[in-house]
Amino acid sequence: MPGITSLLPDGWERSETTNGILYYINHETETTQWDHPEMISLMEEIEGLSNIKYAAYRTAMKLRTIQKKTQLYLVDLRVAKASLVEEGIKDGYIEGNLSTAEVHKIITAIFINQTGNRNSQLIDVSLASELVLNWILNVYDPGRMGFVPILSLKVGLAVMSSEKVQEKYRYLFSQFSNNHGFLDSKRLKLFLQEMLQIPKHIYESASFSGSSVEPAVRNCLEGVSIPERVSFEEFIEWMIAEPQTIVWLPTLHRLAVSETVKHEAKCNVCKMYPIVGFRYRCLKCFNFDLCQSTQKEDIKDFAKVMRNKVSKKKKKKTPEHPSKGRFIPIDMEDAAPSEGEYEDSVDAGSAVKAFPGTHDKLESYAARLANHEVKEEEQVTREDSAMTRLAMGDEHHPVQQYAKRLTREPDVMGGSPSPTDMMKDLAVSNQEKQDLEHLITTLESDNRALQSQINSIHQLHQHSQTEQSITPLGDLTKEAHLRRQRERLEAREEVLEEHNYQLQVQVHRLRTLLQQVQGQLELQRSQHWV
Repeated sequence: MPGITSLLPDGWERSETTNGILYYINHETETTQWDHPEMISLMEEIEGLSNIKYAAYRTAMKLRTIQKKTQLYLVDLRVAKASLVEEGIKDGYIEGNLSTAEVHKIITAIFINQTGNRNSQLIDVSLASELVLNWILNVYDPGRMGFVPILSLKVGLAVMSSEKVQEKYRYLFSQFSNNHGFLDSKRLKLFLQEMLQIPKHIYESASFSGSSVEPAVRNCLEGVSIPERVSFEEFIEWMIAEPQTIVWLPTLHRLAVSETVKHEAKCNVCKMYPIVGFRYRCLKCFNFDLCQSTQKEDIKDFAKVMRNKVSKKKKKKTPEHPSKGRFIPIDMEDAAPSEGEYEDSVDAGSAVKAFPGTHDKLESYAARLANHEVKEEEQVTREDSAMTRLAMGDEHHPVQQYAKRLTREPDVMGGSPSPTDMMKDLAVSNQEKQDLEHLITTLESDNRALQSQINSIHQLHQHSQTEQSITPLGDLTKEAHLRRQRERLEAREEVLEEHNYQLQVQVHRLRTLLQQVQGQLELQRSQHWV
């Protein structure tokens, strides 16, 4: 095939089928494959981005990686348009197919024309044209039938080229509209189907309407002035609104712009300063940032270190005022997952089923318990001091102080409590006891539910490992899916176990407080009847 002169790694050889389709021979393993060795490395790199949570950003990150590797991000859309015309491909709606050789000739011409304008030192024309051809065939001719639809080639080049997103919308509309300047439902459907082939190639189409584009077509046609006809202005307005089917395209452009943005902040995991690119900020923590290059393993290690530091603290301190703490309190509604998140997300709100007000009561009881512990320490200190004075001969004062502690009598200046006051205190203590018992019962129920979820995850994890062990070696797609599923289960199990541990700690502290309340109740009852 003319124009393909890129070097291959040692042990590799390039060859062609009878109808001109490239394939590659690995003499070391004595195997053949459709993909260029660099394309194999590219797909492995893309697979490493599958742990990004939100589908639009995950898809955009993958496409941006392809865009850079194939060097299409250096190609201007106007250069691609001119090159298509030079190669005999008219502008506008054209039905028909191109052979693999014709597609390669067009792609090579685009890169040659681009190097004549600018960035010539940055583009490796031979490697770039071969990788772009490989990518186009993977997306629009995965079965290697030997031809690519003209409209598909236009869509692929337009989406991955360098141009403002609204200019891409304008160009795409002109390639699918009829002679009267409208898109009917048939052509709109064809346009969306061609667009979805791009995320489908990287296994992301399920997040963007899957294989069905009918809901998106109906949504677009609902706002038109002429039934079943979409004008250019209406199309642009609809695309700017970012329908779910193509939301990954504007996200790709925002991602490209953000790559050069610098934030005056330090990544709390890898310590990058300043953060370049996306900056992720915690909604619950104060001054906690992550950069976009922080790997999942680094985050896990950081979380384990922080958890160990917290769990090993043995000193009990009085809680500071909320305004002085590191964490900013927010409502649970504000912390709820956004729309579009996976149901099995590790931070999904379904794991916690505490009744309304539970967290407020926990905070209140924890503060009371901490204050009580501080008072006990102060009391022990006073008793030690009293015993010292007793050893020195001062007998009367410590005896009176100790008797006052036993009978809970107030100082002479404070007066003695009336029976009515004691009854009120007794009623309040009874209510607090009931609240504590109810809270402990609820937390124990949550604890059992979390343990049940952990056990279920263990079973799913074992099932996933079993399926992966019997997966055929050639079924890479299913193996990758099982690996991602196992990683999500492991992450969710880790979060649930941590939450279960926190619940156990809370239950233990509340039981301690309940014992103290019961002791106060018994003492108040004895004082009342005496």
